[in-house]
Amino acid sequence: MEGEKGTVCVTGGAGYVASWLIMRLLDHGYSVRTTIRSNPEQKRDVAFLTSLPGASEKLQIFHADLSDPDSFDVAIKGCVGVFHVATPTPTHFNSGEPEEVVIRKAIDGTVGILRVCLNSKTVKRVVYTSSAAAVDFNYKSAEVMDESFWSDVDYIRALNSFASPYWISKMLAEKRALEFAEEHGLDLVTIIPSFVVGPFICPNLPASLQAALSMVLCKPDQYNLLLNTCMVHVDDLARAHIFLLEYPNAKGRYICSSDVITIEEMSKFLSTNYPEFQIPTVESLKGIKGHKGHALSSKKLTDSGFEFSKSAMSLSDSESSSHGSEYKFFRQTSRDRLLLEMLGSTRTGDSRSTWKVLIMDKVTVKVMSHSCKMSDITDQGISLVEELFKRREPLPSMDAIYFIQPSKENIVMFLSDMSGREPLYKTAFVFFSSPVPKELVNHIKSDTSVLPRIGAFREMNLEYFPIDSQAFTTDHEGALQELYGANAENSRKFDACLNVMATRIATVFASLKEFPHVRYRAAKASDASEVTFRDTVPTKLAAAVWNSLSKYKSIPNFPQTETCELLILDRSVDQIAPVIHEWTYDAMCHDLLDMDGNKYVLEVPSKMGGEPEKKEVILEDNDPVWLELRHAHIADASERLHDKMTNFVSKNKAAQMQSARDGGEISTRDMQKIVQALPKYKEQVEKLSLHVEIAGKINKIIRELGLRELGQLEQDLVFGDAGAKEVQLYQDESGDEAWSCNWDASPENKLRLLMIYACVYPEKFEGDKASKLMQLARLSEEDIKVVKNMQLIVGSPVTKKATSSFSLKFDNQKTKQAARKDRTGEEETWQLFRFYPMLEELIEKVSKGQLAKNEYSCMNEPSSTVQETTTKASARSSNAPVAPEKKTPHSMRSRRTATWARPNHSDDGYSSDSVLKNTSLDLRKMGKRVFVFIIGGATRSELRVCHKLTTKLGREVVLGCTSLDDPPQYITDQNKRHHPLDLNTLKGHGDSVTGLCFSNDGRSLATACADGVVRVFKLDDASSKSFKFLRINLPAGGHPVAVAFSDDASSVVVASETHFGASLYMYGEEKAKPTNESKQQSKPPLPEIKWEHHKLHEKSAVLTLVGAAATYGSADGSTVIASCSEATDIKLWHGKTGKNLGSVDTNQLKNTMAAISPNGRFIAAAAFTADVKVWEIVYSKDGSVKEVPKVMQLKGHKSAVTWLCFTSNSEQIITTSKDGSIRIWNINVRYHLDEDPKTVKVFPIPLHDSSGATLHYDRLSLSPDGKILAATHGSTLQWLCVDTGNVLDTADKAHDGQITWIAWSPKTIPMGTGQALVLATASVDKKVKLWAAPSLHST
Repeated sequence: MEGEKGTVCVTGGAGYVASWLIMRLLDHGYSVRTTIRSNPEQKRDVAFLTSLPGASEKLQIFHADLSDPDSFDVAIKGCVGVFHVATPTPTHFNSGEPEEVVIRKAIDGTVGILRVCLNSKTVKRVVYTSSAAAVDFNYKSAEVMDESFWSDVDYIRALNSFASPYWISKMLAEKRALEFAEEHGLDLVTIIPSFVVGPFICPNLPASLQAALSMVLCKPDQYNLLLNTCMVHVDDLARAHIFLLEYPNAKGRYICSSDVITIEEMSKFLSTNYPEFQIPTVESLKGIKGHKGHALSSKKLTDSGFEFSKSAMSLSDSESSSHGSEYKFFRQTSRDRLLLEMLGSTRTGDSRSTWKVLIMDKVTVKVMSHSCKMSDITDQGISLVEELFKRREPLPSMDAIYFIQPSKENIVMFLSDMSGREPLYKTAFVFFSSPVPKELVNHIKSDTSVLPRIGAFREMNLEYFPIDSQAFTTDHEGALQELYGANAENSRKFDACLNVMATRIATVFASLKEFPHVRYRAAKASDASEVTFRDTVPTKLAAAVWNSLSKYKSIPNFPQTETCELLILDRSVDQIAPVIHEWTYDAMCHDLLDMDGNKYVLEVPSKMGGEPEKKEVILEDNDPVWLELRHAHIADASERLHDKMTNFVSKNKAAQMQSARDGGEISTRDMQKIVQALPKYKEQVEKLSLHVEIAGKINKIIRELGLRELGQLEQDLVFGDAGAKEVQLYQDESGDEAWSCNWDASPENKLRLLMIYACVYPEKFEGDKASKLMQLARLSEEDIKVVKNMQLIVGSPVTKKATSSFSLKFDNQKTKQAARKDRTGEEETWQLFRFYPMLEELIEKVSKGQLAKNEYSCMNEPSSTVQETTTKASARSSNAPVAPEKKTPHSMRSRRTATWARPNHSDDGYSSDSVLKNTSLDLRKMGKRVFVFIIGGATRSELRVCHKLTTKLGREVVLGCTSLDDPPQYITDQNKRHHPLDLNTLKGHGDSVTGLCFSNDGRSLATACADGVVRVFKLDDASSKSFKFLRINLPAGGHPVAVAFSDDASSVVVASETHFGASLYMYGEEKAKPTNESKQQSKPPLPEIKWEHHKLHEKSAVLTLVGAAATYGSADGSTVIASCSEATDIKLWHGKTGKNLGSVDTNQLKNTMAAISPNGRFIAAAAFTADVKVWEIVYSKDGSVKEVPKVMQLKGHKSAVTWLCFTSNSEQIITTSKDGSIRIWNINVRYHLDEDPKTVKVFPIPLHDSSGATLHYDRLSLSPDGKILAATHGSTLQWLCVDTGNVLDTADKAHDGQITWIAWSPKTIPMGTGQALVLATASVDKKVKLWAAPSLHST
C-alpha cells in the first residue's frame, strides 16, 4: 500500500484543514495515515474521507487522542513525514474551560506527538500547523509582520475574547515545539496560516468560515474578527503544507497568508455573492471595535518557490480569477476541461495506478499544447506522454489515457494496443476530441478482448486550438488555397476542409455549453447568376456548423435555446487589415522581427566568457510586462518601458550611487548594466531588459525602413486623405513621375502599399492595369499574382462602365475614395493609430442587433420578441456623441518621443494605461458571449479589438479563425492556392517520410517514415477520404530510410539505419492463391521478417533502395534489389531469398543515387562527378547472376549529375545535372564493340529562382508511358513533356518542406468512377501526396 512518494501521517483528520490536506496528499501520490478522536457514544461517520479519490487504496484511519500521545505510535511508525494539524480546541470556545487547562493540553499534546515522531526512527520531517495568533497579537506598531514577530500573552488577555485561551495555547505550543526540535535534533517546520477560508469536505461548518460568514449567519459577536483580517484559501494552505514537507531547505517558521480584507470589503463581497441575505451595510459597521490585524508577510514562503493560486475570497475550489469570480474566460475553460474533466476524472473509480501514460495523435497533441503546460499535465498524474503512431514500449502495469480523434486509423491503432493476451497497458481511458461515428463505436464493441479493459469512453468535444485567452484557431493555414483557389469547388479538399472546420468550431460551443445564433456573410451579388462559389463559402460553413451543433443538443446540460452570438466572416469583409502596418507592440513584434510564433531569440552573455549564447523566450500572458504593453502603441510601449526602467533604478541605491558618481542622466544601456549585477532583482531585470531590447530593435527597423512615412500614407489612403497623386509622390528625390521604385521601401512593403491601393481603388487594377502598375513598381509576376488572388476573395465584381485606357501617369483626380470613415466619438490617441479593422464595427452591430439582414443572414433567426428587445436596447445605447472636430495629434509630453508618435490626452479605452483598467470589469455581470469566426485568417489588430470590446460592451468577445496571420504570412498565403492536380494526402505519419514505392499492380503504396514505422497503404480508390494501411514496426533502434516491393505486394524490403550501420529486412508471407480462376490482389504482408542483413555497407548509410523484375535474357523474373550506399559501393540482393548477388563500386568520392532498369538488365549510378556509370547484370542459364561488369559511361554534362531514371523499355536514361540541363541518352548500343551511348535530346531546366538563376532538380521520375517527367527542387514539383521539354505544370509549394522521394504508379489506379495515372510524393512535412498526371496539352 506504499504510495509512490511514501507514507505520511496527518493528525486531526476530521478537521477542516486536515481533511483538505489529506485530499491533496492523495492527489500528489502519497499514502496517507490519519488520526481521529474516537467517540465512545457513537461511531463517527468518516465517509467524507473514505470516499476521496484514491482513499480506498492509500488512506488508513486510526483512532488516537492528544491526551494520550502514545496512541499515535501505530499511525506514525513507518511514516516519512508527519503533519501535526490536530489541536485540543474545545467544541465551543466559550465552554468555560480554564486557560491553563487549554494551554497544558496543547503543549503536552504537541510535545508528545513530537516525541513519538522522534522515537519512530523513520520520520524525516514534521510540519506543525500553528496559527496567525502566534504572530499578530502584540503591542508593536509594525504595519507588516513576518516570522520574527511573536504574540504577547498580556495583549491577548487584554482583548478579553472568548478565543483568547486558544490563541495563547497556539503561540506557546509552537514555541515549545521549536525548542523541543532544537533540543533533540528533530527536523521541524512550522506553518502559520492566517484566517482560513474556502470550501470544506468535513461534516461541520469550520469555525473560521463561521466567522467569515458571520454577517450571513447573523452573528454580530464575531464581526470584530473581520475588522482587518489576513486570509488564505484552504487549498493554498494544503499545498503549502506539502511544499514545506518536500522543500529540502525548509527551516523554522513560515507564514502562509495571501489576502488582506477589511470588514467594509467583506460586507460588499457578501452582499454581491449572497443577495438573498440581509448583509449589514458598510455604514452600520462603522461602530465595530476590536483588534485590527496586521498585514502578514509570506515573503519567506514565496521566496522559497511557493506560489499562491487561489483568491481567499473564493469560497469554491475552482480556479479563481483576480476578480474573485466564477466567470472563466474562454481559454481557462478549455484548460480546465482537459486537466480536470478529462485527466482528473481518471483518478477515481477502478483506476489502480496513480501514474498514467497519456497517448495522443498529432492533432490532439496540438490541442493539449495550446491549452496546458507540461507541468499542468504531470500534476494530474501523467508520467509519460506518447504519440499514437510512434513505437511505444509495453507498460502492462500502468493505465493509459487516450485523447484522440475519432478516425478509423486511430481506432485501429487503439485496438491493436489493447487487444490480445498481452495489451500494452492495463486499463485504457479513451477520450475523443469530436463525436464518434456509430460504425467506429461498433468496431470497438466487436473486440470482446478490449471492452473489459476500457475504464472510460467519452466524447470530450474539444478539437480547437486556443491561442489567446479569447481566441482560437481551427489550424487551417491553407484555407485560402483550399476554399478560394482555382477549381477549389471541384476539389475533394474543399468539402473536407469545410467539414473539419465546422466540426472544430462546433466543439467550441460544446465545450462552453453555449448554443449560438449562427450568422454569416451572405453572397454579395444581387443577381443569383453572378454568385461564384467563393461568395458561398461563409454560407456553406454556417450550414455545416449548424448541422454539427444540432448533434450536441442531446449532451447533458447543453442549452436548447440560443445563449450567444456567432458571426461567420471571410477576408472579403476587410482586405486591408491583414496587410496594413498595425502599430501596436504585439503586431510590430510579429511583423518586423524574425519570430517563430510567440518565440523570440535573444543573445545573452556567455557564462564561460565566450561568444554570446542564444536564449529562446516566449512572449505570453504569464509575462506581466507583455500583458500590459502588447496592445499599446509601439511609441507608448517604448516610453513606458523607459519609465519602468527609470523607476526601477531609482529605487536601487547602487544605481543611484553610480549616477551620482558619473554625474548626469543614465542611459538605458547603463541602467541595464547596473541592475544586471544585482541577483535580488534578476527576474525583474530580465523581463524589463528583454522588452527594452525588443522595443529598441523594432524602433531601429522602423527608422531604417522609413515606416513612419509609409504608415502615414497607408492610413491616409484608407481614410480618403490620400489618392493616386500622394502614392505617386512616395518616391525618391529623383522626381520621376512614374513609380520608378527608387523607394527606400522593401519589395514587401511596396507590395503591401499596392494591395491597400487596390482595395481602395479597385478600378485602377482592372484589365492589364495591374500588371503595368506592378511593372512600374518593379515587382515580380508572383507579386502580381498576390494582388489578383486577393481580389478573388472579394467575390462577385461590381459592374462598372468602361474606363479610358491606362496611362503611365496617375490621374491626378481631386476626388479621393475612402475605405472607411473615422470613428465618431473616438479620437486616435497616437498618430498612426487611426486605423481600425472593420471587425470592430461588425461586433458592435452584432451586440446592438443592427446587422443588415440582406448582408448577414442567420441560420436560426430569433423570435420577434427577442428582436424587439434587442432593438429597444440598442436604441437606448445609440445616442452617440457628435464627432468632435478633427485635430492634429499632439503631445503634452516633453521627453524623447518622436513627434510622429506623440499622444493626445484622450484615451480610447485600450491603447495606453487603460489596458490595466480591465481589472475594473465586473465579470459577474458579463453579458452573453459574442463569437466571430474569420475564414482565411485573422490579424493582431482584430484580436486587439476583441479585447477592447470585451471591456467596452461587457460581453466576452471570442475570436476564431483558420489561422492567426501576420502580414508576411498572409502575403505568402495569397500566393498559394490548392493545386488542381493535388488529389489526396495519405495521413498517419508521425515524422518525416523518407521513401516510398508502388507495388507492381499499383494498388499498394509502401512508405518509410522516421517514426520507425513502414506503412503499406491500400489504394482501392485514389479519391478516398481515408485509406486502410498495414503497420510494420521495425526492430527497436531502427529507422526506415527506404522501401521497395519484392516479387509482389505481399513482400516488402526495408532499408533501416541504426547507430551501427545499415540493415536490410524483408517482411512478407506466402503468396495468396487466386480463387475462381481470377487474379486477385495479394493480401498485404504480415509483419514477419523473412530475411535480414546487417552492416550491409559497413557503417555507411543507404541512400536509395530500388527493385525490378529481372526479365531480360535468361533471368527467371525474380526481383532484384539494389542498395546504394553513401560511400562508393552498390550491392545487389535477391528479393525473395535475400542472397547477395554481387556488388559494384563507383570509385568516386561518394555516391548520389543508383537506379536499376525496369527489365533488371542495367544498373546506373550518379556520383560525385558529371559522368554516369552503367553496369550490366549478366545472368546464367539457370537465372542466377553470373557477373556485373561495367559496360558504359555517359559523358556530356559539365557538372555533377543529381538524379537519373530509366525509360520503361530500359533502352534510354534521363539525367539531370547541376549544369542546368536535362539529357536523354540512348543506351541500346553495341557497347561490346565500343559503341558509345548517344545523347538523344538536351533540354534546359525550366526552373529559376527570383533572380533568374537556373535551379537544379533533386529527383526525377518518368511516367510508365514515358511521356511525362516529374522533377523536384526543394518543395517544388514540376511536370515536363519528355518530347519537348516544355513545362506541363508546376506546384510551387507541393509540400511544406523538402520533397524526399517521388514515384509514379506502374499502372492506372481507381479514381472515383474512372482510372488515373498517379504520382506519389513524400516529404519531411510528414505527408505523402497523390497527384494526377497533367494534360500533355498544358503549356
